[in-house]
Amino acid sequence: MTLWLRLRKLRKDMELSQAKLAALAGVAQPTISDYERDATTKHRADELMRIAAVLWTTPEYLKT
Repeated sequence: MTLWLRLRKLRKDMELSQAKLAALAGVAQPTISDYERDATTKHRADELMRIAAVLWTTPEYLKT
């Protein structure tokens, strides 16, 4: 399973919209969209840490 699949699954399991996840994680909504569409290969560590914290997981789980 890839980062974008894990991210989308966890977000939907928690019933969060992309906009809500972005707001809670302190990132822009297009960032969440880009991650979920696998439209970027540059995953910033600080963003992944904040997103993972909101989703109650680790950046390592999202990436591997």
